[in-house]
Amino acid sequence: MIVMSGEQITVIGGLVLLLSVWVLRNWIKARKYDELKPQIDRLDTYRKELGRRDTDLYKREEEWEKKVQTAINPLTAKTAAEELRKDSAALAPKEDLVGTNKSVFSKFQRFIMILAAFAMLMMLLYPPWVYRVNVAPVHVQRNAGYGLIFTPPTPNLQDFRASVVSVGIDTQRLIIQVAATILAAMILVYVFQRRP
Repeated sequence: MIVMSGEQITVIGGLVLLLSVWVLRNWIKARKYDELKPQIDRLDTYRKELGRRDTDLYKREEEWEKKVQTAINPLTAKTAAEELRKDSAALAPKEDLVGTNKSVFSKFQRFIMILAAFAMLMMLLYPPWVYRVNVAPVHVQRNAGYGLIFTPPTPNLQDFRASVVSVGIDTQRLIIQVAATILAAMILVYVFQRRP
């Protein structure tokens, strides 16, 4: 059975909470960006298309003024109405102007985040252990290596009684490892971000 102190549980819980908040915050940012990205990407295309349509409309308006002035019989009025319908259909908005929805994170950035999350999961499942020897005036800690969280290493009790040697998770080393992994992942995600 694993005996963890309240400090160790608090530290591990804090690290998990920190990672969860970081992932959730980036996910929310990505969702908002994904919603707005098609509009941002196509803004220039919309402007150009609207400018072209405005120019076409102005030209056609001038043509229609000339046709109305010259339209005398009903047959030319009917063909003019058909041309007007064709022109309005040509000026109708097209669906192909809408862009595709792309993720804010590149595949490599997603790979980095998944790799960092996996590495932290492995760090929590195989944490660093430490032997603690508590003899009246002396308190010594010795590295016990890494081991599965459910099966802590057993100390070699050649020189000491079982009551003075305890095994625990080396929380300082675990905090440094997880913090370094989070920092490295954040730096790599920032370095490899998409530039507009």
